[in-house]
Amino acid sequence: MNQLRSILSEYGIIFPQGHTSFYNHVTRICDPRSQAIASLLKPEIAMTLDEYHFHTERINDINATLQNIAQTNPIATILLSIPGIGAINATALFSAIGNGSQFKNGRELAVWLGLIPKQASSGEKMTSGGITKRGNRYLRKQLVHGARALTSRSAKKQDALSLWINQLKARRGAQKTYEV
Repeated sequence: MNQLRSILSEYGIIFPQGHTSFYNHVTRICDPRSQAIASLLKPEIAMTLDEYHFHTERINDINATLQNIAQTNPIATILLSIPGIGAINATALFSAIGNGSQFKNGRELAVWLGLIPKQASSGEKMTSGGITKRGNRYLRKQLVHGARALTSRSAKKQDALSLWINQLKARRGAQKTYEV
């Protein structure tokens, strides 16, 4: 979409952002009666628009499949109840860790993902290792994006979780909030 948008903007064709607006405007431009662009360029743009439409439909089909899996799988349904976890994250987590029985607690999962440092303790002495990047890179990235989305949407809400996130943002800063 960005490539086609930049090509059209070179010709002085500018329209509002968003999928629907983009699709409607490009369809109108490709109409044979339209004088917005040269007639030689219209078939190329129409072919690119068909490709864009095909890929958009494929993405929508995959998202619908993931949503269906997430809603029918009992463990994924539990994961969906966690704020910041959607169908993509729930199905990815379930496929990577199953029921999670291999982890003693949530901290072990977070260490396995590479989100927090490994901790070793002996007697009264506790040592923390570094944060490794050994875990599932995709899962780590998706969970961080989910946390970012949650923290950005909490600004206008007044529920208990949003209030806690807003206080944390005020205390630690926006960039460090999703790392908690």
